[in-house]
Amino acid sequence: MNHEISYFTLIFVRYTLVLLLPVNIIGNSFVVSMFLKMKTVTRRQSSDLLLFNLAIADLLFGIVVLTCSLVFHFVGTEINDFYCKATGGVVYLSCGVSVYTLTVIAMERCRAVLKPARARIGRYNMTRNRRILQIIWFTTLIVISPIFVFLKKMDVSDDIVDCGFVQDAVMARFGRIYDAIVVLVLFLGPNCFICCLYGKLIFKLWYDRQMHQKPRLALMHSRCKLTKLSFVISAVFTICWTPYYFRTLVTLVFGQQILVLSLVVCRVLVVVNSCANPIIYTLQCPRFRIHLRQLLDCRNKISPHIP
Repeated sequence: MNHEISYFTLIFVRYTLVLLLPVNIIGNSFVVSMFLKMKTVTRRQSSDLLLFNLAIADLLFGIVVLTCSLVFHFVGTEINDFYCKATGGVVYLSCGVSVYTLTVIAMERCRAVLKPARARIGRYNMTRNRRILQIIWFTTLIVISPIFVFLKKMDVSDDIVDCGFVQDAVMARFGRIYDAIVVLVLFLGPNCFICCLYGKLIFKLWYDRQMHQKPRLALMHSRCKLTKLSFVISAVFTICWTPYYFRTLVTLVFGQQILVLSLVVCRVLVVVNSCANPIIYTLQCPRFRIHLRQLLDCRNKISPHIP
């Protein structure tokens, strides 16, 4: 039975990666290309920079993690310490950069709704966001640095190999403490803050009577659309990453490994998240579709920025 599960797991991961790798690379490359195209065509906005940063994090995830996984599954190369350090580090780097970028996006939406006068200062917002994103990348690299140093190959069973900190009793304890810190810093903390911000926004946009006065109806409608887009991006991120971190918490609390198949499903959801944002932009944002058509048609004229 275990051999059947292992074989099913291998096949499932293999063909899921085959389907998702092109989606990740192509979709996020389009987002990056659109942002770079706007350099000489139209004035960039702070929201463009934040979406660009999300695309860079997802593209890095796709290039490193998915490529290494495909090489492992198709070439048959054994998992080694380098594979664990590279893929594990980039997974958490992408997660950390994404979740804190989504936090900045939620703060931007709050500022646009609650303090519209300040939100109009585009050049100031762009400069500030560049500095914030630099801090996000630097801080996340510091948080995940133990992964690049200590993560190694670990034998889960006779025929299943994974990556972990378990080499001796001291490292096993360090691994549990570090996993708890990662769950708190890279998931629970930022997501709770994001939920509070969007809860405040939903109340303001949908239940505040002042926002429904006629002079503000057009402005409210525009900001509702932008808020909906950013909310969907954050919701998809949370849905895809929650099973992974929930499994980590359960393992920490009960001190034992859960069914290997559940880990595979959690990781596939994480890969799905890295591919999701360009699809969300295409479905939710008409301006993104215009950019996409013009980029594919190799036209020189670019319409206003992606919200």
